[in-house]
This record gives sequence, C-alpha cells and structure tokens, in this order.
Amino acid sequence: KSVTEPVVEYPASSAWVTACGGTMLTRNENDEITNESVWNSVFLYGALVKNASGGGFSRFIERPDYQKKAISADYVPEHATQRGVPDVSAHADVSPDGIGFQIYMQGKHWVTGGTSSVPPFWAALVARLNQARGKRMGFLNPYLYQMAGTDALTEITEGTNTMYNDPSLYQAGPGWNACTGLGIPHGRKMLEWFKQYDVDNPEE
Repeated sequence: KSVTEPVVEYPASSAWVTACGGTMLTRNENDEITNESVWNSVFLYGALVKNASGGGFSRFIERPDYQKKAISADYVPEHATQRGVPDVSAHADVSPDGIGFQIYMQGKHWVTGGTSSVPPFWAALVARLNQARGKRMGFLNPYLYQMAGTDALTEITEGTNTMYNDPSLYQAGPGWNACTGLGIPHGRKMLEWFKQYDVDNPEE
C-alpha cells in the first residue's frame, strides 16, 4: 500500500461486514462533553503516533443495495462507485485527553481504545437489542441504513480522517461519510425504532 493510494482493507470492506469507524470527544472545564467529531489524533496510549478513523471505498467489492441510497454522488470522488467504508462508528480516542474503554483482562484492569474497540462495543449493543426484542436481528447492515436520518443514529459532521502531513482523504459531513459512516448509535432510540416498525431483515 502506498500513502499516495489509500485503500480500504478486507474484511471491513466486505458487504457482509459491519465496518466501524471512530470518533473523539471534546470536553469543557467541567468535564462535560460538548462535541463529537472524527477520531484524528497524534496520540495513542500517550505515545506520539498518528491515528485516525479509517474509511474510503473498495476497488473490488460492489456497492451493496442497502448502501446505494445513503451515499450521495455529490460526496464521493468520481471513481468511487464501490462499497463504502465504514458503516457506523463509536468513540475510539485514547489520547491523553481522551476517554478510553475500561476493560478487565488477564486479571488486570486496562484502558483501551482505537477503532478496534468499536466492533466489540457494537456487538454488545446488538446483543442487548436482541435480548430486548426476544429474537436475533440477523444481518445488521440493512437495518442500519433504514435507520439513517432518524434519532437512532447521530451523524458526525465535523472532522477528517486525513492524518497530519499526509495526503488528503475524506471529510465528515451530513449523511453517510467515509470517516464515520452513518454515525454513532443511540441504543434506546434504536430499540424504539425496532419496536415501532418491527421489521424483518430484508436480507433474510
């Protein structure tokens, strides 16, 4: 891979995978969250390492039907007609000012983060939704794209996944974007959405 030719990686680019991006929080002097934007930081676990939410377009995998209406032609480069990544996001920042995920592993407490922490977060949320509904939802992505634009998903409209001094990549913005996808979840609102529509998975 060349830094002048960014690519998205498999299996995240698979049409049968829920690809996850990352966000970062801004807090005020009272430790209150005031904003959420694309994860883009020069720190990881306190070290000076460039990090940002991944995203972009596959060169080989066709854009799935569930995604075609969500990706605006005005947003994407002319050549980007394939599968877009990510689908959704959640908090990923573990910089000195960030808020990491508290986990317990091998007898120790850890603080972790990065986009690799976002899929387990989403998996746990889906498990809770399945439990509340009393049935498994199956393939998640078609549901997510039906939720687009509702209060079940909060769009992330600020930030970029272009890392410091690197070639330009993508900007966040209204609707789906190649930094944070459809945005971040609101679990209770997602459950309300399922209860209201009680839809069956269109891919099943």
